This record gives sequence, C-alpha cells and structure tokens, in this order.
Amino acid sequence: TTQLASLSDHPRPSAVESLSPSVMPVVQVPVHSHEPNVFSRLSNPVDSIVRSVPVVDGSNYDDLLYFIRVMLDLCNTSDLPPKHLLRLLLSRTQGVLQARVRDAIRRHTSISVFHGELLDYFLPGNLRLELRLAKFERIQRPDESFPSFVHEIRNVARILKIDVSEASVVDKILLSSSIAKASFDS
Repeated sequence: TTQLASLSDHPRPSAVESLSPSVMPVVQVPVHSHEPNVFSRLSNPVDSIVRSVPVVDGSNYDDLLYFIRVMLDLCNTSDLPPKHLLRLLLSRTQGVLQARVRDAIRRHTSISVFHGELLDYFLPGNLRLELRLAKFERIQRPDESFPSFVHEIRNVARILKIDVSEASVVDKILLSSSIAKASFDS
C-alpha cells in the first residue's frame, strides 16, 4: 500500500522552485505496511454519538425521545443510508424497540417513516399529547437561558413531529418567554 509522505519528509524547494509550482512534481512515497496509519487511530464521531445512547427498549419515554433525537440528528448530519444508520443504532436497543428496528431494516424503511411508526407505537394519542404539554407547551424555566429554551422547543417539535409552522414555533417561544419573564419579575 502506498501513501503520501508528510511534507517534512521532503527537502524544502529552492526560492525559484517555490515560485514555480509546476516545477515540483507530485511524488508518492511508499510507506511500509508496518508503519501505523495516523487516521486509523482517530475515533469515529458517529460511533461516540451512538455510544452516548443508553440501551433503550421503548418503555422509558425520556430514553426513547433521546434515541429518536440521536437518530434524527445522525440522519441530518451524516450521509449514512437509513439501513446503515438503523444498524448502528440497533446495538443500543433491546426488547420491543429492537424488534421494531430490525423490522424497519428488513423493510428498508426511511427514517421519516420509521420515526412516525415509533411515535405511533410507543407514544399513542393521549400520551403524546401529555408529552407535548409537558415539553413543548411550557414556559421558559428560571434557570434556562433563552438560546437553550429555543433549542429545546425546536427539538421537541421535531422529535414529537408536532405539526406546526416555523412561524408558529417562533410565536410560541416568544409568548412563553415573555410569560416566563413576567412571572420571574413578580
């Protein structure tokens, strides 16, 4: 196998050569296979994100919502096909959730469709409404910064698939924040 050697392995070009880049040929220097590859020692950022997810079976709502958040974040920030992304997350599941993930992989389900299926199965009707009231329809907490509040409300809307426009989310945030400010000041 060959790799490009680092720049420090080559002598510096003379002043004339450095002004004329076409004079300098591109040289590939073979690297012996016993030399470690620098990139092989770097950790995979996706792996560390996946490992941050607790093992989830779907019975704990906060863990399930975190699992969904990580799944959506990975979907939005990586180029992984849904099947591969779900295979990565499979190691963080057990029980009924694991069976649902396996089924989604087998059916080649998109992340968006699987997301809706998870909500429908684990958080049906009234339960999802209760979570919406507790996590979305709330005022800013006294110890919560405005940017954190905005981030959390937007995340909850995305995770629970709350069907509201961005303008409605902004109006809700501003109203909730002003109510919270009024209650903090009194």
